[in-house]
Amino acid sequence: MGQGEFADIAVDLPLTGLLTYKVPEELRGRIGPGSIVRVPLRRSEINGVVISLHGKPSSTEPKEVLGLLEESPLFTEKEMEWYRWASRYYFQPLGRVLFAGIGFLPGPRGKGRRRPPDPFPDEGEGPRKTIPQLTEGQRQALERIEPAICESKFETFLLWGVTASGKTEVYLRAIQVALECGKEAIVLVPEISLTDQLVTELRGRFGRRVALLHSKLSRGERAEMWLRVHRGEIPVVVGARSAVFAPCHNLGLIVVDEEHDGAYKQEEGFRYNARDMALMRGKIMGFPVILGSATPSLETYYNARRGKICLLELPERPEGRGPTEVQVVDLRRRGRKVRARGIISPPLHQAMAETLERGEQVLLFLNRRGFATFLICEDCGYTFRCRNCAVSLVHHLSEGALMCHYCGWKHPAPPLCPSCGGPGVRDLGIGTEAVELAVRELFPWARVLRMDKDTTTRKHAHREILRAWRRGEAHILIGTQMIAKGHHVPNVTLVGIILADSTLNLPDFRASERTYQLLIQVAGRAGRGRRPGRVIVQSYEPDHPAIAFCPSQDYEAFASRELRLRKRASYPPYSRLVLMRVSAPREDWAAKAATLLGDVAKRICGEKDEVLCLGPSPAPIAKLKGRFRWQLLLKSPSRPRLREAVESILREASGKMPPRARLAVDVDPQSFL
Repeated sequence: MGQGEFADIAVDLPLTGLLTYKVPEELRGRIGPGSIVRVPLRRSEINGVVISLHGKPSSTEPKEVLGLLEESPLFTEKEMEWYRWASRYYFQPLGRVLFAGIGFLPGPRGKGRRRPPDPFPDEGEGPRKTIPQLTEGQRQALERIEPAICESKFETFLLWGVTASGKTEVYLRAIQVALECGKEAIVLVPEISLTDQLVTELRGRFGRRVALLHSKLSRGERAEMWLRVHRGEIPVVVGARSAVFAPCHNLGLIVVDEEHDGAYKQEEGFRYNARDMALMRGKIMGFPVILGSATPSLETYYNARRGKICLLELPERPEGRGPTEVQVVDLRRRGRKVRARGIISPPLHQAMAETLERGEQVLLFLNRRGFATFLICEDCGYTFRCRNCAVSLVHHLSEGALMCHYCGWKHPAPPLCPSCGGPGVRDLGIGTEAVELAVRELFPWARVLRMDKDTTTRKHAHREILRAWRRGEAHILIGTQMIAKGHHVPNVTLVGIILADSTLNLPDFRASERTYQLLIQVAGRAGRGRRPGRVIVQSYEPDHPAIAFCPSQDYEAFASRELRLRKRASYPPYSRLVLMRVSAPREDWAAKAATLLGDVAKRICGEKDEVLCLGPSPAPIAKLKGRFRWQLLLKSPSRPRLREAVESILREASGKMPPRARLAVDVDPQSFL
């Protein structure tokens, strides 16, 4: 520990610099870089992280540190280097980045701490009796990964395998190598709903040496898990994106499963991408990172083909299982023949009946929750919109309410139009609730489960639904992207994709890529056992490449086409992007702030080579949670040039923003809404 009289401390506030405090006599020698302390700020007390100690006197006498919350520093030198990189790369205050890594506020030692019950009390502790034999592809992949783990060498591996090709077994064997070398491992998954099955797999192999970290745990559970990992008691961590900050101080491996998934990007506050944070953590601390996907992001695929990432292919499913048959149903030609509220086409209806008759299970996918996507008055054209956001309200039949999926505002569903007073209010569009109703009409005897955000609000609800599904307690599971990836249920032989076009027309250059990835992922839930699988894709745009490439499941052909389009338009991976967004509670304030920002950005970009400024313009969702939003996009093939431009814009524009206007910087944006 350091002996300095003064400490520079980072706090969880939007401050560009550090705050200096005096270290009281009784704490000298106990406080060092990485220690978490309690400090006064104005009329309150907050937590802070010590960055450095020094003996330089301040021009004004600083206030004293009030107390030390943890005797041992929470961060090592290398970890502090990683957090500093993240602060610079994402243009975020260091304190904000560090407290994202802590994830909770620890209490004083020995006071009020008790170990909460295990979140997975019914999981087995011992190793599985049978461990599957490796395929040739799995064996070759492990032969490349193992030396990097044992030699503490940074290397990025793309484990690219068709769905059900055995990527999880490669992860498990690689983790075993890390443990045998006395090291730790982190496994990241994009959705909390995927952690349950993976924890079961990990605990089946490694017993109780597995920790779970994600936002749905209680405060006590998270604190206990975090501290046990920090103390080195649990060497394997699994969780969603925030688990990338797990305090493993002797890491040997990070696995990023479904690396292409947009859920790895934090969209508010500290806007990091967990996949990229994992890669940089490996580079700084010296260990390999495995990126796994059947449909890798085009950026990752491009880098693998250029040799910047080591490509490991798993082209076949174990035990000789063949590819799943995919059939596209053109809804344009079906007209009124589409059964049950215009949702289930005759081919899908027939396939469901045949599958259920054989005693097999059916999975139905639609990436929209609720009953109807919006309500409209057929008499006057009035649409029901959120009062806080510039979006339509979604009709939730079970609650008898209209709901905003962005801010959560609810309004009772009216029988009459509030504009003309007429009875012509009609539902348009469909959601998972409507699919459930249609399925119950067609198969009233079938046991049906629905898994979406509405049915999983209760703690552990997603686990209960999935376990019931895996045990065969339901014939049909309906859901959103929660059910699209990672789940292994051998008795599922039919997947129906209700409306494949729902994400195609978003104002986003990645819309086609994301649609294709999602369809291939959900198609991979069928035929994972010994019986062949079948997938029926319903679409109004069957000729769109994202749909047309699905039957062949030819990712390389799809990727080649998309990359040609990206190169022509100078989008990633051929350029870097930074999205700058201003928001304000009044429309004129937001427009004024955007104009000011745009003037500064265009002048600075005009002075810089290779940096293009697009905008400003209103965001596609122009009002969100009561704030009006404008944005501009910076593009450049040169990361250093782009960074210089952003730094210059922030220096000049930040102090000139109108009152109550906010400026947010999103590096490598994943959403443009």
